[in-house]
Amino acid sequence: MNTTSFRYYRVLVAEDDAQGSRLIALVLKNLGFEDVQMTQNGADAWELFNNATEPYHLIISDWNMLHLSGLELLQRIRKTNPHIPFIMITGRGKLESAVDAKTFGVTHFMHKPYSPHRLIQKIKTIFEHEFRL
Repeated sequence: MNTTSFRYYRVLVAEDDAQGSRLIALVLKNLGFEDVQMTQNGADAWELFNNATEPYHLIISDWNMLHLSGLELLQRIRKTNPHIPFIMITGRGKLESAVDAKTFGVTHFMHKPYSPHRLIQKIKTIFEHEFRL
């Protein structure tokens, strides 16, 4: 895949763990994404999403965050944009968590710990119809 394919795609990342944020940022950079907004909580992510002048093409969010959980962020985003790809990352190992996320329209659900390769696979799966990977 040509890594510049993602150059103009906008990504919003909500992750309160510094190590998790660095991993996601590295994966996105290696894939060629240049327009990435990073935030440490769901409330700030919602503000960025809600006030964006240009649309986002992908949301990546942790489940457990201060002020607004990833699930609450997902619910709010789905009310305004039911189709934007949304990857939920969580340390919650319960099946109910995955079911809750699927009920509200998550695109992919990933359990921590996860490898960069797994995140790359999820992102490529989301966009493969556009790039015919």
